[in-house]
Amino acid sequence: MTDVTLNTSSEQPSCPVFSLKGSYYDMTTYHGRFFQIMDQIDPRTLLLSADEISSAQRLLEEFERGDRSRSDSELWEAKKRVDAAVHPSLGEPIHPCLRMASFIPVNIPMVAGMLMMPSTSAQVFLQWANQSYNSGLNYANRSGAAVSGSDLFMNYGLAVGTAMGLAAALKRSASVGPPIMRRLGASPWAIPYISVASAGAANIYFSRRNELAGGVPVCTEGGVEVGLSQEAARQGIVQTVVSRGLGLPLPVLVLPPLLVSAVRRIPGLGDPRLKIPLELGAVTLCVCGALPASLAAFPSKLELRAETLEPRFRNLKDEKGEPVKVLYSFKGL
Repeated sequence: MTDVTLNTSSEQPSCPVFSLKGSYYDMTTYHGRFFQIMDQIDPRTLLLSADEISSAQRLLEEFERGDRSRSDSELWEAKKRVDAAVHPSLGEPIHPCLRMASFIPVNIPMVAGMLMMPSTSAQVFLQWANQSYNSGLNYANRSGAAVSGSDLFMNYGLAVGTAMGLAAALKRSASVGPPIMRRLGASPWAIPYISVASAGAANIYFSRRNELAGGVPVCTEGGVEVGLSQEAARQGIVQTVVSRGLGLPLPVLVLPPLLVSAVRRIPGLGDPRLKIPLELGAVTLCVCGALPASLAAFPSKLELRAETLEPRFRNLKDEKGEPVKVLYSFKGL
C-alpha cells in the first residue's frame, strides 16, 4: 500500500521537543484536547497499513531506548499514528472499523436515517445497527481491563437489547403515551435524542461494567503500574457517559433539523428537491464537529489524587521514597 503521509503538527513551522509520555498539544486546556482528538479521528489514519503502524511503534521504541537520530517532527508523526491506531494500555492495534476515526463515516448514514425515517421498524433497526457498532467501539476503546468471551457476548446482549427496547418504547409512547410524550414526538429530534442518549449511556455501562468489578490499571507518572482500581474505573465510565453517551448525541440530533429549517428560508433553497441534500450536509457538519467537541470535555488520561482512591493506594512511595500523591489511568474514549 502507498505510504500515508498525514498533514499533522510536523508540518507546522514551530515543532515542540518530542516527549514520549506527553502530547503535541496542551492537554490541560479544552483547546489542546480538541486538536488532539482531531488528530486521533483523522479518517486518513484508517488507511494506515499494518507495516506502517509497526514501523511507527518501532520508531517510538527506539526513542525510548535512547536513539535520538530522528527529528521531532518524525517522532510526532509516528506518535500520531500510534495514538490513532493502537490501544494505549494494551499496546495492540485496534481494528480500523472500531477506531475512533471510523466514528464519523459510520455514523453519518445512521444519524441521517434516524432523522429521515421515523417509522418504528426503521428506528429499531437503526438503533440495533448503531448500538451494535457502539458496543464494538466501547470494547475496542475500553480502559484496558480484560473481558472474557462470555462476558463480552453478555454485555453486548444487555447493551443492544436495552437500546432497542428503549427505542421501541419511546417511539410508541410518542404516539399513545402521556401528552408530554406526544408533544415530544411531534419534534423531529426529541425522541431520537432521548433514545440515542439513554441507550448510549446504557451501552457504555454494560460494555464496560466488568471494569467496575475488577478495576482498571493505575500507574505512577513514570508509567509504573501499581494495581487495579474500581474507583478509577467508576470515574472513567461516568466521564465517558457524560461526554459521549449524553453530550455527543445532543448537537448531532438537535442541530440538523434547526439548521435545515433556517437554511430553507433562504431564497432559492426552499426547493423540496434540496431537502435531503441539505439534511445530509447538516448531519455531516454536526457529526464532524460534535465528536471532537464532546470527547475533549475530559482528558483521556485521568489524573487521580491518591486519597480519592482505595486505601491501598494512599501510602505508596516512588523510587525516591517520596509519597505518591497522584496516579494516572486511561479513561477510555
